[in-house]
Amino acid sequence: MPNFGVIYAALFEEYRQKVNGFHFSMRDLKTREQASMGLDDYSCSFGSEVDAERVIGMAQEKIFRQLIYAAQKQFAPPGGLLSIDEFATKRVCGMYNTEKRLDFVKVWAYLEETYGGDRGVEEAWRQAAKALGKEFGLSRDTAVEVRGGKTILHIRIYIDSFDKKNGKNKISYTCCERIGTTFHQLQAFASWAELKDLCDSLDIAGRRLSNHHEEIVSRANYGGNGIQVVTFLNRYEFRFMPEVAEQFQIFIGTFGFEEAA
Repeated sequence: MPNFGVIYAALFEEYRQKVNGFHFSMRDLKTREQASMGLDDYSCSFGSEVDAERVIGMAQEKIFRQLIYAAQKQFAPPGGLLSIDEFATKRVCGMYNTEKRLDFVKVWAYLEETYGGDRGVEEAWRQAAKALGKEFGLSRDTAVEVRGGKTILHIRIYIDSFDKKNGKNKISYTCCERIGTTFHQLQAFASWAELKDLCDSLDIAGRRLSNHHEEIVSRANYGGNGIQVVTFLNRYEFRFMPEVAEQFQIFIGTFGFEEAA
């Protein structure tokens, strides 16, 4: 795997030099025009010089977020999500070196050390289990519904009021991200359980059922391979086959409630 810290450190240094060079070139042009034409600051054709420090600072923050995004993508389980706290990363890394610039090599080294190998995958499983437990309203004492041998869990959805007035049942924009995240977290569970077909089915269903532009049809069926998703106009119902439900219970119990164990 490439060292993204080293790559960005080199790119940023080149960018910083070019921005500073442009800044000084603009200032020189402006000074020469003023001297030649006897103009004040507001009358110059070339305008004000670039605020180099501000431009460079903005680039630093964008690169830092790119490193966070790269780590979240690189170290997450297949189909799952890994959330990395930006503030905590800056705090641990000291944020700035002696030249008041972000040390990208140090940031990436910290991300690799903290989330590389199986560490990021296991952290993603913990995050997924806790989030799924909260979304489905689960606790150690929760009595879940079992119907026809299948374990039934559901999440609340909301139909967009504007679309509803026009005779269309589409989920509200406020639901889209939450539902999409829930499907990704279920994919993390499927990855942990080594259920690749289920992971693929959840990916397809999640893309459609978290899309505001897709119209919701009551009692439509999606998914399969262990978890069937049935849509209603106020909820999505997840129906777990017995063998998958058992593994899901182990997953939630192992990673979702570990602090209380």
